[in-house]
Amino acid sequence: MSEIAELLKRSLLTQGLSLEQTEAIASVGRKENFLATEQLGVIGSPEGDLFVVFEGKVNVLTHDNDKLREVGPNGILGEVSFVDGGPRHAHFVAQGFVSAARFPAKELRAQLSSDRQAGFMVLANLARLLAARLRNADGRLDTLMDSEHDVWHQAL
Repeated sequence: MSEIAELLKRSLLTQGLSLEQTEAIASVGRKENFLATEQLGVIGSPEGDLFVVFEGKVNVLTHDNDKLREVGPNGILGEVSFVDGGPRHAHFVAQGFVSAARFPAKELRAQLSSDRQAGFMVLANLARLLAARLRNADGRLDTLMDSEHDVWHQAL
């Protein structure tokens, strides 16, 4: 089994896949290393490559460098652009040394199309990830709306 396939087995991306299916997906990826402050992805970029972090931590930042989240080992980056084909909506910046697999969107989509069962599972796994992030964002938004710092509440 390839190094990427071995590492992918721990990721949500390949949950529910056979070893053969995981190996087929791994064959599309290539391992890359990044140093502190290097960007894995740039906001506005049209590329929809997907990343799986194997080692280190990556900050996901807005256009004005607000930190949205931190992604560590086995975490996935770039799922929004991969799924919807739109431009990147965040920067991905290495905190320190980061090792990750990059899956070029075109090649990964072709691989997932060639094995519809694996394709369904990968997209279902990405949907679970996106749903969890949406639930988290909804909770954070609700907390902000209930905050005593609400301008409208203070005016009353």
